[in-house]
Formats: sequence, C-alpha cells, structure tokens
Amino acid sequence: MHKIIFPLFAIAAVFSASTHVPSQVTANQTVISNDNSIQAQNKTVISNMQAQNSWAFDPTDVASLVAEADAIVKVTIDRVETNTFFPKDALIPVTPISIHITEQLSGDEQLPTTDTVYLPGGDVRVAQFIATFPERASKMELDQLSETEKHEQFIRFTTDYDYQFNVGHEYILILNKQLDGTYSIAENGYSIFTNSTTSPNCFTNVITGKVFE
Repeated sequence: MHKIIFPLFAIAAVFSASTHVPSQVTANQTVISNDNSIQAQNKTVISNMQAQNSWAFDPTDVASLVAEADAIVKVTIDRVETNTFFPKDALIPVTPISIHITEQLSGDEQLPTTDTVYLPGGDVRVAQFIATFPERASKMELDQLSETEKHEQFIRFTTDYDYQFNVGHEYILILNKQLDGTYSIAENGYSIFTNSTTSPNCFTNVITGKVFE
C-alpha cells in the first residue's frame, strides 16, 4: 500500500557539497532544488524545491486511489493556512487546509464536521528551513543571510501535480491517515476532485479530468 507518511521520510540522506543547490534526496520522494529567486504574493522565494514521487500504483487511476484511501469526504474549503511546517523527520513541509465536511463518503473512522487536513508542499521561511536542516542549509549558504532575510524570505516546495484550492468551493478529497492520527491529501492534485463545469453533480479530478464515481 502506498501512502505518503511524513514521519517515515529519512533525513539522513547524502547531499553534495555544492553551493546553494543540494543534490537529489534518495527517499520515497526525491527533492530537487532549482535555485531561482522569484517574487510571488508579496513574498520573496529564493529557492524552489520540486518533489518527485516514485509511485507504487498509477495515481491517475481513480479506482486505485479509492482503494488506497482511509477516508473520502465531500467538503467546502474554509481556509488555506499560511503556517506551513515540517512534520517530524519529513523532507518536505505540509500546508494545513481547514475544511467543512458536508458528507463522508467512506472511511472506518467518523471525521468531525470541521477539521484540518494537510497538503504536502508549501512555502517555508528560510529560518525554519535552517532550524530543521542546519547542515543542508549551511551547504546552501543560507546561514550567511541576515536575520531579517532569514525571516522574510522563503523556500518553496512543489510537485508537478500541485493544486491551489479556491476557498468556499466544494471538493471531494481522497485522504490517507498518518501515523500521528491526522489526515493528508497524500497524492496532492490527484486526490482532489471539483465540480464539473459541464455535468451537474459530477466531480472530476483537478489534474487529469477523470470522473470520480
């Protein structure tokens, strides 16, 4: 069974000694750094790290996603939080998503009506990255930034299958339960379905366009 279980990601990977750009990380996910400084949403992102997953099944196959799910819920999005953080021993951060569950479609555990689920990826302050990965940050020379820069600049963690939620909109989410009891949208956009623009009461995947049945 494939699940992204954040506490199981090993940090004890081997990194190259190159300045600013770390090597690939050998784990369930590979994180590659593209050192391109950008301005976005009034924040300075000084490095973009892209995670690539080694799938145990085809994430574009809806039936496979449903079979692997611990819960499937129909929700409206209340808030996309800004307090992105690294779970214990994780290589990538998570972004909390505040949801209102309008219907639970499957799952052995009954989820509360109002809850928080976690989406892999997001923007973390350089100061938090340094505190989490001091040796890696030193090789990237992030420790040479001023204290102001460390707290005002960000490192962005992305995938090719990211999705940005629309607050107030309705979705179907396929969730996996983590070791700490929280739920994550483990396959990012592949686990997110939105109302079809052409068929009422039909939900389609935000990446593939495949129908949730």
